Amino acid sequence: MAAFERYNRDVTGPLVRGVARAGASPEGLRDALQEARERLTPGGEPLGCFVCTSMVEMSGTDEKAAELAARNRRILSQGFARFLQRAAPEDTEPARRAKAGLLANGMYTLGLLIRSRSPEPLILDHLSGLCALIRPAARCQAGSSSSLHLND
Repeated sequence: MAAFERYNRDVTGPLVRGVARAGASPEGLRDALQEARERLTPGGEPLGCFVCTSMVEMSGTDEKAAELAARNRRILSQGFARFLQRAAPEDTEPARRAKAGLLANGMYTLGLLIRSRSPEPLILDHLSGLCALIRPAARCQAGSSSSLHLND
């Protein structure tokens, strides 16, 4: 349980702060997602997402682990919802909540892709899709150094 708290502090917290720093900018969100990706691959090692791994292993059998995993998802969803209030004010509240949930789930998927050593193009395509949730006319594309950039 202490590992969950540490993960929320050291991985989820910085992601949510990065999303907050993004203001209303899709580019800022892209940077926050890229930063999160780097946290899931320290030193190039594809660790992936501790919460995902724990949910798969323990959430069905350990009530406390399930509560902590749900707390992590709420933290992510709330951070993305605050971003969307600024970035997509034209969206309805239900639409923002739905997008925030998709972004939170997308972070778990990112962790699974990394942990399973998925090919780089698949990871970048996933990140591109997450960015497109914010500004559908834009697509985050892979740069020359496995980073993302936005195209209109």
